[in-house]
Amino acid sequence: EQGHQEVVLTGTQLGSYGFDIPGAGLVCLVDRLLNQTDVPRLRVSSLQPQEMTQELLELWDNPRLCPHFHLPLQSGSEAMLRRMRRRYTPLQYANAVEAVRARLPDAAITADVIVGFPGETDALFQESYRLCQSIGFAGIHVFPYSPRPGTSAAHFTDAVEQRVKRERMKRILALAKE
Repeated sequence: EQGHQEVVLTGTQLGSYGFDIPGAGLVCLVDRLLNQTDVPRLRVSSLQPQEMTQELLELWDNPRLCPHFHLPLQSGSEAMLRRMRRRYTPLQYANAVEAVRARLPDAAITADVIVGFPGETDALFQESYRLCQSIGFAGIHVFPYSPRPGTSAAHFTDAVEQRVKRERMKRILALAKE
């Protein structure tokens, strides 16, 4: 018996695929995979909110594409996203989710959330919590911030206490379960 075959396109910046190749890009790659292979199921692992174009979403008209979108959120606070050097705002994120749901109402949307990034106050955390609550994700991967050598955040002096990170993690995990 042949097992379930699935190809997963994955990468840390998947939406940037082919930026250095004239005439290439993620839309072209997925389109070619759907039209030039017989792979029964294709999954796109992770996309940034700013990469959710109508052209890309139209590809999901093909039932071989798994209707799952993993859109890393990281934070629902505009101030925190700026501090994390993310290239999107909570509004752009919410608009990307809305675009997915308008095209594919039954799609599963999942996210990554970091709690306890340096400088995350209770009020800024609440912004993240409220955005996650309003979106209603199919699942949330929650990570406590930990410093990484060589990053600018490793030099920030306004660290969040471990107990606060644990409490925030519990709150987001409970929301995800809900």
